[in-house]
Amino acid sequence: MGILRSGGIFLLALVFFIAVFFANVFLNLIWSLEYNTLEPNLIGVANKFINQTGISEEIDTGLTAMEFYCMAHTNYIFMQEDLGVEIPCSIVDSGVNNSAQYVVEYLVYKIYYDSYDCDFWSCVKESKIPFVLISEKAKDYWHNQFKTAIYALLIVFALSIILVRKKANAFINAGILTILAAILFKQFDWIFKIFPDNSVFELLDIFLAKSLNVLVIMCVIGGLLVVLGVLFRFFKLSTKISNLFRKKENKKELSEDSIREMIHSELNPLKSKKTKKSKKKKSKKNDYKDLTK
Repeated sequence: MGILRSGGIFLLALVFFIAVFFANVFLNLIWSLEYNTLEPNLIGVANKFINQTGISEEIDTGLTAMEFYCMAHTNYIFMQEDLGVEIPCSIVDSGVNNSAQYVVEYLVYKIYYDSYDCDFWSCVKESKIPFVLISEKAKDYWHNQFKTAIYALLIVFALSIILVRKKANAFINAGILTILAAILFKQFDWIFKIFPDNSVFELLDIFLAKSLNVLVIMCVIGGLLVVLGVLFRFFKLSTKISNLFRKKENKKELSEDSIREMIHSELNPLKSKKTKKSKKKKSKKNDYKDLTK
Protein backbone atom coordinates (compact mmCIF):
# COMPACT_ATOMS: atom_id res chain seq x y z
CA MET A 1 0.00 0.00 0.00
CA GLY A 2 2.88 2.40 0.78
CA ILE A 3 4.44 1.92 -2.66
CA LEU A 4 1.08 2.35 -4.38
CA ARG A 5 0.33 5.47 -2.36
CA SER A 6 3.73 7.06 -3.10
CA GLY A 7 3.44 6.13 -6.79
CA GLY A 8 -0.03 7.65 -6.98
CA ILE A 9 1.16 10.83 -5.27
CA PHE A 10 4.10 11.13 -7.73
CA LEU A 11 1.79 10.60 -10.72
CA LEU A 12 -0.66 13.22 -9.46
CA ALA A 13 2.20 15.67 -8.88
CA LEU A 14 3.42 15.15 -12.45
CA VAL A 15 -0.05 15.68 -13.91
CA PHE A 16 -0.52 18.75 -11.71
CA PHE A 17 2.79 20.25 -12.91
CA ILE A 18 1.89 19.69 -16.59
CA ALA A 19 -1.60 21.14 -16.08
CA VAL A 20 -0.19 24.23 -14.33
CA PHE A 21 2.36 24.74 -17.11
CA PHE A 22 -0.28 24.64 -19.83
CA ALA A 23 -2.58 26.83 -17.75
CA ASN A 24 0.25 29.41 -17.76
CA VAL A 25 0.57 29.11 -21.54
CA PHE A 26 -3.17 29.51 -22.14
CA LEU A 27 -3.53 32.41 -19.70
CA ASN A 28 -0.62 34.22 -21.35
CA LEU A 29 -2.15 33.73 -24.80
CA ILE A 30 -5.53 35.03 -23.61
CA TRP A 31 -4.01 38.22 -22.21
CA SER A 32 -1.54 38.68 -25.07
CA LEU A 33 -4.32 38.38 -27.66
CA GLU A 34 -6.47 41.07 -26.09
CA TYR A 35 -6.92 43.66 -28.82
CA ASN A 36 -5.59 46.54 -26.72
CA THR A 37 -2.45 44.52 -26.02
CA LEU A 38 -2.05 42.96 -29.45
CA GLU A 39 -2.58 46.05 -31.63
CA PRO A 40 0.45 48.17 -30.60
CA ASN A 41 2.77 45.13 -30.60
CA LEU A 42 1.53 43.93 -33.97
CA ILE A 43 1.66 47.39 -35.52
CA GLY A 44 5.30 47.73 -34.41
CA VAL A 45 6.20 44.45 -36.17
CA ALA A 46 4.04 45.36 -39.20
CA ASN A 47 5.83 48.71 -39.65
CA LYS A 48 9.17 46.89 -39.86
CA PHE A 49 7.61 44.43 -42.31
CA ILE A 50 6.32 47.32 -44.43
CA ASN A 51 9.76 48.89 -44.59
CA GLN A 52 11.31 45.55 -45.60
CA THR A 53 8.70 44.64 -48.24
CA GLY A 54 8.49 48.11 -49.76
CA ILE A 55 4.77 48.74 -49.28
CA SER A 56 5.48 52.31 -48.21
CA GLU A 57 7.51 52.79 -51.42
CA GLU A 58 4.52 51.55 -53.44
CA ILE A 59 2.31 54.08 -51.69
CA ASP A 60 4.91 56.76 -52.32
CA THR A 61 5.16 56.01 -56.05
CA GLY A 62 1.39 55.82 -56.40
CA LEU A 63 0.70 58.86 -54.25
CA THR A 64 0.28 61.18 -57.25
CA ALA A 65 -2.26 58.85 -58.83
CA MET A 66 -4.02 58.48 -55.48
CA GLU A 67 -4.26 62.25 -55.06
CA PHE A 68 -5.57 62.61 -58.61
CA TYR A 69 -8.16 59.89 -57.95
CA CYS A 70 -9.25 61.63 -54.75
CA MET A 71 -10.10 64.78 -56.68
CA ALA A 72 -13.30 63.07 -57.82
CA HIS A 73 -13.76 60.48 -55.05
CA THR A 74 -13.82 60.31 -51.26
CA ASN A 75 -11.96 57.02 -50.79
CA TYR A 76 -9.09 55.23 -52.51
CA ILE A 77 -8.88 51.42 -52.56
CA PHE A 78 -5.31 50.24 -52.01
CA MET A 79 -4.70 46.62 -53.07
CA GLN A 80 -1.87 44.50 -51.67
CA GLU A 81 -2.03 40.89 -52.90
CA ASP A 82 -5.47 39.59 -51.78
CA LEU A 83 -6.09 42.37 -49.26
CA GLY A 84 -7.86 45.58 -50.17
CA VAL A 85 -7.84 48.64 -47.94
CA GLU A 86 -10.17 51.57 -48.47
CA ILE A 87 -8.19 54.70 -47.55
CA PRO A 88 -10.09 57.95 -46.97
CA CYS A 89 -8.85 60.73 -49.24
CA SER A 90 -8.27 62.92 -46.20
CA ILE A 91 -5.60 60.39 -45.12
CA VAL A 92 -4.13 60.32 -48.64
CA ASP A 93 -3.74 64.10 -48.62
CA SER A 94 -1.82 63.92 -45.32
CA GLY A 95 1.13 62.06 -46.89
CA VAL A 96 2.77 58.68 -47.35
CA ASN A 97 3.52 57.89 -43.71
CA ASN A 98 -0.04 58.48 -42.54
CA SER A 99 -1.41 56.47 -45.46
CA ALA A 100 0.91 53.52 -44.68
CA GLN A 101 0.03 53.74 -40.97
CA TYR A 102 -3.67 53.74 -41.81
CA VAL A 103 -3.22 50.62 -43.98
CA VAL A 104 -1.48 48.77 -41.15
CA GLU A 105 -4.05 49.70 -38.50
CA TYR A 106 -6.93 48.81 -40.80
CA LEU A 107 -5.45 45.40 -41.63
CA VAL A 108 -4.77 44.62 -37.95
CA TYR A 109 -8.37 45.49 -37.04
CA LYS A 110 -9.82 43.54 -39.99
CA ILE A 111 -7.72 40.44 -39.31
CA TYR A 112 -8.51 40.44 -35.59
CA TYR A 113 -12.29 40.83 -35.85
CA ASP A 114 -12.81 38.92 -39.08
CA SER A 115 -15.37 36.10 -39.00
CA TYR A 116 -13.52 32.83 -39.58
CA ASP A 117 -16.11 30.24 -40.65
CA CYS A 118 -14.08 27.18 -39.66
CA ASP A 119 -12.63 25.43 -36.65
CA PHE A 120 -9.53 27.03 -35.18
CA TRP A 121 -7.02 24.40 -36.28
CA SER A 122 -8.78 23.92 -39.63
CA CYS A 123 -8.30 27.63 -40.29
CA VAL A 124 -4.62 27.33 -39.37
CA LYS A 125 -4.04 24.36 -41.69
CA GLU A 126 -6.12 25.52 -44.66
CA SER A 127 -4.97 29.16 -44.80
CA LYS A 128 -1.84 30.23 -46.70
CA ILE A 129 -1.17 32.82 -43.99
CA PRO A 130 -2.79 31.76 -40.67
CA PHE A 131 -4.15 35.18 -39.67
CA VAL A 132 -6.54 33.37 -37.33
CA LEU A 133 -3.65 33.02 -34.85
CA ILE A 134 -3.85 36.77 -34.13
CA SER A 135 -7.63 36.99 -34.07
CA GLU A 136 -10.39 37.17 -31.49
CA LYS A 137 -11.28 33.61 -32.45
CA ALA A 138 -7.84 32.49 -31.21
CA LYS A 139 -8.31 34.32 -27.91
CA ASP A 140 -11.67 32.58 -27.37
CA TYR A 141 -10.15 29.21 -28.27
CA TRP A 142 -7.31 29.57 -25.75
CA HIS A 143 -9.82 30.72 -23.13
CA ASN A 144 -11.70 27.43 -23.47
CA GLN A 145 -8.44 25.50 -23.19
CA PHE A 146 -7.56 27.46 -20.04
CA LYS A 147 -10.86 26.48 -18.41
CA THR A 148 -10.18 22.83 -19.21
CA ALA A 149 -6.74 23.08 -17.58
CA ILE A 150 -8.25 24.67 -14.45
CA TYR A 151 -10.83 21.87 -14.14
CA ALA A 152 -8.03 19.30 -14.44
CA LEU A 153 -6.03 21.13 -11.74
CA LEU A 154 -8.95 21.13 -9.31
CA ILE A 155 -9.61 17.42 -9.83
CA VAL A 156 -5.94 16.46 -9.40
CA PHE A 157 -5.60 18.68 -6.32
CA ALA A 158 -8.70 17.13 -4.73
CA LEU A 159 -7.34 13.62 -5.39
CA SER A 160 -3.98 14.54 -3.88
CA ILE A 161 -5.69 15.80 -0.71
CA ILE A 162 -7.50 12.48 -0.42
CA LEU A 163 -4.36 10.41 -1.08
CA VAL A 164 -1.83 12.31 1.05
CA ARG A 165 -1.80 11.37 4.73
CA LYS A 166 -0.71 14.80 5.96
CA LYS A 167 -3.15 17.17 4.28
CA ALA A 168 -0.83 20.15 4.72
CA ASN A 169 1.65 18.53 2.31
CA ALA A 170 -0.90 18.67 -0.50
CA PHE A 171 -1.03 22.47 -0.27
CA ILE A 172 2.75 22.84 0.08
CA ASN A 173 3.48 20.55 -2.88
CA ALA A 174 0.88 22.30 -5.05
CA GLY A 175 2.37 25.70 -4.23
CA ILE A 176 5.94 24.61 -5.03
CA LEU A 177 4.87 22.98 -8.32
CA THR A 178 2.92 26.10 -9.31
CA ILE A 179 5.96 28.32 -8.78
CA LEU A 180 8.29 25.95 -10.66
CA ALA A 181 5.91 25.69 -13.62
CA ALA A 182 5.63 29.49 -13.81
CA ILE A 183 9.43 29.92 -13.75
CA LEU A 184 9.88 27.27 -16.46
CA PHE A 185 7.24 28.93 -18.64
CA LYS A 186 8.94 32.33 -18.32
CA GLN A 187 12.17 30.85 -19.71
CA PHE A 188 10.56 30.72 -23.17
CA ASP A 189 10.45 34.51 -23.18
CA TRP A 190 14.18 34.55 -22.47
CA ILE A 191 14.88 32.08 -25.31
CA PHE A 192 13.10 34.27 -27.90
CA LYS A 193 15.08 37.33 -26.80
CA ILE A 194 18.30 35.62 -27.87
CA PHE A 195 17.29 36.30 -31.50
CA PRO A 196 16.50 40.06 -31.57
CA ASP A 197 17.20 40.47 -35.29
CA ASN A 198 14.96 37.66 -36.48
CA SER A 199 11.50 38.90 -37.55
CA VAL A 200 10.01 35.43 -37.00
CA PHE A 201 11.00 35.45 -33.33
CA GLU A 202 9.80 39.03 -33.01
CA LEU A 203 6.40 37.87 -34.23
CA LEU A 204 6.44 34.95 -31.79
CA ASP A 205 7.38 37.36 -29.02
CA ILE A 206 3.96 38.98 -29.49
CA PHE A 207 2.36 35.82 -28.10
CA LEU A 208 4.44 36.14 -24.92
CA ALA A 209 3.60 39.77 -24.21
CA LYS A 210 2.02 38.92 -20.83
CA SER A 211 4.43 36.22 -19.69
CA LEU A 212 5.79 38.40 -16.87
CA ASN A 213 2.26 39.06 -15.58
CA VAL A 214 1.55 35.34 -15.60
CA LEU A 215 4.81 34.64 -13.75
CA VAL A 216 3.98 37.14 -10.99
CA ILE A 217 0.39 35.97 -10.52
CA MET A 218 1.27 32.26 -10.49
CA CYS A 219 4.13 32.83 -8.04
CA VAL A 220 1.73 34.70 -5.75
CA ILE A 221 -0.81 31.87 -5.97
CA GLY A 222 1.91 29.28 -5.33
CA GLY A 223 3.23 31.26 -2.36
CA LEU A 224 -0.25 31.48 -0.87
CA LEU A 225 -0.68 27.72 -1.20
CA VAL A 226 2.64 27.13 0.56
CA VAL A 227 1.72 29.55 3.38
CA LEU A 228 -1.67 27.88 3.74
CA GLY A 229 0.01 24.47 3.96
CA VAL A 230 2.45 25.72 6.61
CA LEU A 231 -0.45 27.15 8.63
CA PHE A 232 -2.26 23.83 8.37
CA ARG A 233 0.84 22.03 9.62
CA PHE A 234 1.77 24.53 12.34
CA PHE A 235 -1.67 24.98 13.87
CA LYS A 236 -2.75 21.44 12.99
CA LEU A 237 -5.87 22.81 11.36
CA SER A 238 -6.51 19.59 9.45
CA THR A 239 -6.74 17.56 12.65
CA LYS A 240 -8.90 20.22 14.27
CA ILE A 241 -11.26 20.25 11.31
CA SER A 242 -11.47 16.44 11.29
CA ASN A 243 -12.08 16.42 15.06
CA LEU A 244 -14.77 19.04 14.61
CA PHE A 245 -16.56 16.84 12.11
CA ARG A 246 -16.18 13.85 14.41
CA LYS A 247 -17.72 15.80 17.29
CA LYS A 248 -20.64 16.74 15.13
CA GLU A 249 -21.12 13.11 14.16
CA ASN A 250 -20.91 12.05 17.81
CA LYS A 251 -23.44 14.70 18.75
CA LYS A 252 -25.75 13.42 16.07
CA GLU A 253 -25.34 9.85 17.36
CA LEU A 254 -25.93 10.93 20.99
CA SER A 255 -28.96 12.89 20.03
CA GLU A 256 -30.44 9.89 18.22
CA ASP A 257 -29.73 7.63 21.20
CA SER A 258 -31.20 10.15 23.60
CA ILE A 259 -34.33 10.37 21.48
CA ARG A 260 -34.69 6.60 21.56
CA GLU A 261 -34.21 6.52 25.32
CA MET A 262 -36.81 9.23 25.77
CA ILE A 263 -39.26 7.28 23.62
CA HIS A 264 -38.61 4.11 25.61
CA SER A 265 -38.96 5.97 28.89
CA GLU A 266 -42.23 7.46 27.74
CA LEU A 267 -43.56 4.16 26.51
CA ASN A 268 -42.51 2.06 29.54
CA PRO A 269 -44.61 3.97 32.11
CA LEU A 270 -47.64 3.60 29.89
CA LYS A 271 -47.09 -0.14 29.72
CA SER A 272 -46.62 -0.36 33.49
CA LYS A 273 -49.77 1.65 34.10
CA LYS A 274 -51.73 -0.60 31.76
CA THR A 275 -50.45 -3.72 33.50
CA LYS A 276 -51.29 -2.26 36.94
CA LYS A 277 -54.82 -1.36 35.79
CA SER A 278 -55.35 -4.84 34.36
CA LYS A 279 -54.13 -6.41 37.65
CA LYS A 280 -56.48 -4.19 39.66
CA LYS A 281 -59.41 -5.17 37.48
CA LYS A 282 -58.58 -8.84 37.92
CA SER A 283 -58.29 -8.43 41.69
CA LYS A 284 -61.62 -6.64 41.84
CA LYS A 285 -63.24 -9.43 39.90
CA ASN A 286 -61.76 -11.99 42.26
CA ASP A 287 -62.84 -10.05 45.37
CA TYR A 288 -66.47 -9.80 44.24
CA LYS A 289 -68.73 -12.10 46.27
CA ASP A 290 -72.22 -13.21 45.26
CA LEU A 291 -74.49 -12.22 48.17
CA THR A 292 -77.45 -14.15 46.79
CA LYS A 293 -75.79 -17.40 47.62
